[in-house]
Amino acid sequence: MTFYNRVQETRDIVKIMEDKKSWNKIILLYSPSGVGKSGLVQKLFNEEFKDYLSFRVKVSRSSPDTIENLCYINRLYKEISELAKNEAQSIPTPEGHALKNLKGIALFFYNFLRNKVGIENENKLYESSEDIGITRKKDYLIHVLSTQTFFISIENIQNIDTQSIEILSDILKKVSNLKLIFEYTSEIEDYKDVSTSVVRFMEQLDLDKNTSYECYEIKKMDFSEAKKLIPPTALITDLEKVKEIYDNGYGNLQRMKLLTSDIPSENSPIQYSLEKLDSSERYVVNTVYLNEGKIDSTLLVQLLTNEQDQFLLFTQQKVAEILKKLEQKYIISTISNEIEISHDSIILELERQSHNPTLAAAYRLLTNYYNKSRNEMRDNNVATEKLFMLYLKFHDESIIGILKEIKEMIIQQKYPQRILSKLVYLRDKLLDKNNPNIRISDEISLALLEVSYQMELGQFAEESLNIIYNKANPLHRAYYVGLKVLNNNNSETQDEVQQLIQDEVQGSQCRLTMELMLLSSMMETKGLHESKVFALKMLSVKSYEKYMEYAFLLRNYAELVESTESLKLYNKCLDIFDSFNRKDLQAQIYISIAMCHSYLGELDAAKEDLEMAVELSEGKVKENMILNNYAVIDMLSGNFTEPVLKNLKDALLLTSNPYEKIIVKCNLLVFYTVKKDYTIAHELCREIEQSEFENYKYEEFLHIVYSNLSFYYQEINNPNQLIYSKEISELQSVRAENLNPYVTPNTPYRLDFLGYWNIEVSRDLQH
Repeated sequence: MTFYNRVQETRDIVKIMEDKKSWNKIILLYSPSGVGKSGLVQKLFNEEFKDYLSFRVKVSRSSPDTIENLCYINRLYKEISELAKNEAQSIPTPEGHALKNLKGIALFFYNFLRNKVGIENENKLYESSEDIGITRKKDYLIHVLSTQTFFISIENIQNIDTQSIEILSDILKKVSNLKLIFEYTSEIEDYKDVSTSVVRFMEQLDLDKNTSYECYEIKKMDFSEAKKLIPPTALITDLEKVKEIYDNGYGNLQRMKLLTSDIPSENSPIQYSLEKLDSSERYVVNTVYLNEGKIDSTLLVQLLTNEQDQFLLFTQQKVAEILKKLEQKYIISTISNEIEISHDSIILELERQSHNPTLAAAYRLLTNYYNKSRNEMRDNNVATEKLFMLYLKFHDESIIGILKEIKEMIIQQKYPQRILSKLVYLRDKLLDKNNPNIRISDEISLALLEVSYQMELGQFAEESLNIIYNKANPLHRAYYVGLKVLNNNNSETQDEVQQLIQDEVQGSQCRLTMELMLLSSMMETKGLHESKVFALKMLSVKSYEKYMEYAFLLRNYAELVESTESLKLYNKCLDIFDSFNRKDLQAQIYISIAMCHSYLGELDAAKEDLEMAVELSEGKVKENMILNNYAVIDMLSGNFTEPVLKNLKDALLLTSNPYEKIIVKCNLLVFYTVKKDYTIAHELCREIEQSEFENYKYEEFLHIVYSNLSFYYQEINNPNQLIYSKEISELQSVRAENLNPYVTPNTPYRLDFLGYWNIEVSRDLQH
């Protein structure tokens, strides 16, 4: 059944989208769920915009519950790559674009990941799209969206994740003739303030003059029109009652489509339709619902006809009959080979259902399948994400079995706060149970502590430590020290930490860990000389050499000496990490080795070091570091080309750490100044000067920033150059002992690398 009566809305939207004032256009359609946004968009694509290539990016209400950090961009990428598969003559495939356009480290990164997941031909790429780095996806999207005018609708845009917003903003700055329709579903209780909320939402996109937007409310349809959606089989006689039901649902058209003649006045038609399903139908619906609201039809049949896992006995014919009935009742819909819950309003009602046998059976069916898949698949991230979503929904202690994988996935994210909050929610729910399993909740708290500390999210880490803290546990004491300097890094805190360290056993692993935390803190806030003296004192403790953490000490000390000595120290680190079979940590060292080779003028060797880092880490090394450092090596070679600029821009896009952002911006400042693009250079200069970079007392860092600001001001003949020249002179005369020998390069600017400074806190401290 299809019915649309949005004549005025259609005219308005067409007028807005055909406006020529900007290259790109966004219209945000907002309304409560069920008012008809999606139907109107589909009508527009089928009729008014039928001459353009159009598609919808479907994101259900439950999608934000997954662990996926780039959910919306990944969905957009999948839709376009599927179009490429079907429209090969007009749209390049992701692989074809990559092999044609990627150069240098980007192509190496791409080919390494491609080989790692076993991609042998173009078609297999569609199955493994999440394995390709986000910058490669962004580049592919920019390329495709620049080839012709696209009309793209994105559902449930109100739930978009932060990094998807950043990537989408970047795409919009680089394409033209892109028409986006955002479907924004507002909550009923927030609807009075929704007009303000949608404008605030759009401001997050940081749009430039190439893209304009308008927010447009889709109001509820007049009942005289909405009633035409009532199924003829409903045999409705009391229209006043139906109007009341419609108004109570704030114009939700699904209430009309699912109406029956015997609906009680206190129930919504959606709720009542679900309650009337028999056990087989309810089982199928809950299976689809729990699988993020959609499922491949072949997989669904496979699951339901597997006799080993069955709550109810199904044949293929019975499954087909049930699906047909559910589709006739407008509860599910089938698109290509995918079965999905037909509307978010139905998902909302399913979320409200109380625990029941069919829901529990569907849960067991899916968790059993994904646990089995997780053990059999080469890349088990998809299965882990599905299990996480299911365990979260049911407050299941089985989360303990995938905590390691979840931690690894979170560490790769730029903005992990949302997923960390969900883990906190799950832990708190487990603690609220009668006779809670404290071991399980403590394990979740420890995982939260480990991840948030490593990602420098002090509040998350401190809250988790407070829940499990036991002073008798050396691991807890170590984190207590680490969080002190992380959350309040100043001389007073460092003095307090010194006292806490004195209470630890001389030469112990716990004491070494605490001293490493203090050393890292000193390297940020104190001069090189003080840090070097403290590091030498640590190196004199012979018993430290038996611990893996000793390699972290050598690595950090290598930052304080000249390049030739640094290389010797880094090679010792490689040997130590090799003895512990830690290729991931060896990869981090190769990033530092690349820096040394660059300072020594061995630029080809430096590039080989970066490639070794990618290979050893199996592609999990931080991409922002690889991109920035490769660009720096190119610039040291005198190469100031567009690909180099692109690497720097992508590095900045992927960087969240404030210290690292300043370094990348300094490199960009040098690039634009050398290219005499002073307008952009001026903006970067302003951002660097407002970043409070002088809070970092590390002389090397300050020398880098001062040198680059001085270089910019000198190039534009601005007297501010004298300010930074004076700062540089002071560093080189008064604090010359705190500067490495390579601080005076052959150029008037200083390019810098990103590297790993943080340490790993070993669980062995507990034993």
